[in-house]
Amino acid sequence: MNPMSRIVLLVFILGVCMASGPSFAAELAPIGRQGMTNLETGAGPSRVRVRISTYEAGANEAAARRLRNATGIKRVSLVQELEIRVGARAVFVPVSVFSDLTELREGALRADDKAWVLTLAGGDASESYTVTIEFDRKAVQRRVLTSALAPQEPTQDTRYRLVVPQWEESPPKP
Repeated sequence: MNPMSRIVLLVFILGVCMASGPSFAAELAPIGRQGMTNLETGAGPSRVRVRISTYEAGANEAAARRLRNATGIKRVSLVQELEIRVGARAVFVPVSVFSDLTELREGALRADDKAWVLTLAGGDASESYTVTIEFDRKAVQRRVLTSALAPQEPTQDTRYRLVVPQWEESPPKP
């Protein structure tokens, strides 16, 4: 192969890699069908730890039945818990951030300009998806879900706000 052909081939390969959808800037870690998966980045007070707890749903669980009926999957892996810590402090993670995630395969954690980003890939075949979860030291700020069939267009884009009531006196009694 002549030098010009090698350059053209290299440019083509780089172009394909750049156009192949969202990139994971951090190293991908496999996520098991059941058990705990830990992801970490940073050090000291900016050290971020994410713990993902997955399990295989029983045959009678409503979420598992719905997924089995829709896709025909016999064994369904669901996310039971998603815990995020920055330093020693727990980050508030609404249940809606992870309650619909199934069949997780891999994840990556990275620091962004003013926050951190957790990227998870899951599903299978036409049901494959990528979800990006942005969070700061206090709470999850945003969740964006894209289908593997159309990764350039989000199918869900949810914004979260941590609202803490300010009472002028004492809180109302139930």
